[in-house]
Amino acid sequence: MRRILALLLLVVALCAMTIGPANAQIESPIGVPMTQAPGWWKFTLGGATAVVAGDTGAPGWGSKSLVMTTGENQAVASTDLLLVPGITKISSIVELSYWTFAQPTSQSSIVSAKAPTLQLAVDVDQDLLWDTHLVYEPAFNGEVVYSTWQQWNTLEGLWYSTRDIGIAPQSDPRTLGEIFAHDGGAYFEIAFSLLPADPGGDLRVQFGSSGGGYPGNVARADGIEFQLRNVPEIQTDFEGAVEYVVRLLNGLADGD
Repeated sequence: MRRILALLLLVVALCAMTIGPANAQIESPIGVPMTQAPGWWKFTLGGATAVVAGDTGAPGWGSKSLVMTTGENQAVASTDLLLVPGITKISSIVELSYWTFAQPTSQSSIVSAKAPTLQLAVDVDQDLLWDTHLVYEPAFNGEVVYSTWQQWNTLEGLWYSTRDIGIAPQSDPRTLGEIFAHDGGAYFEIAFSLLPADPGGDLRVQFGSSGGGYPGNVARADGIEFQLRNVPEIQTDFEGAVEYVVRLLNGLADGD
């Protein structure tokens, strides 16, 4: 059974590199596959960039990371397809963490340190279509500092919704547990669904926003760890296709 599951996920990984997400980014209809990071697509606007660069990795996560630079308008939305088919409730997420690095630039003297956000697409009315994004913003959960890798355990932090769902507006973020329990626990997270669930993807790292901001800000993301109950942990280290698959298969072995 373990071998069958491993092969299935490996096939999904290879497909993710070629077919891309079925759902398009609203602001940027065309996503570009990141060949150095299987399962990841990038969406950029206003001169923003997203690249996998060497000698930038977080501690214990190899030498590479995802390096994002803001443009004049939108920054970057990079999507991990996660290789987890189906639909699952938020309450089944047992691990969701990532590392960020705010890189000083010429804007640093006038702009406080900013870190990429982690976002989940959720369906709140059980019609299998996305309704909002839940956003984990590091600045709401601690001090973001320049030139330092920081790890964020999002399950212990506060999230807000990008649309009105009756709970967790940006002015009053809540934990995922509180959001899930609201309204009888009807909240779902869609993971690697072929349905048009989310503009930009089901789980994404984003730097900047459509509201604009100072161009030229730079930040990195690395070491994304995700696990559902009874499913092996999935890790992204941006080291490349071979390393990604090795981590995936090692996670399957450890999870058995």
